[in-house]
Amino acid sequence: MQKESHMRWYDGGGKIWVLASNAMRRGMVLQQTPAWADPKKMLEYYKEAARLTQETGVRHEVDHIVPINGASVRGLHVQDNLRVITRSENRSKRNRMDEALHGD
Repeated sequence: MQKESHMRWYDGGGKIWVLASNAMRRGMVLQQTPAWADPKKMLEYYKEAARLTQETGVRHEVDHIVPINGASVRGLHVQDNLRVITRSENRSKRNRMDEALHGD
């Protein structure tokens, strides 16, 4: 009955938290998107994530390699900072850089 408890949380004020969190995230993405970013190239990553999700049945998402809200560094919302990974990988990464990519 996990879904029922989630719905009670969501209806009991969690919904406001989710909406506020999503709005803050959208604002952060807008702030971290420079004028020279290529929206068409970035859209290709989102299309690829949707395609992989559809084909494999495993949820895929677009990840910011350098997080746009990292603790020690903030990346940009640009095509060169995006990649497609599984949802579980993205959730486990949180707002940290992938050490395997950067050797940190």
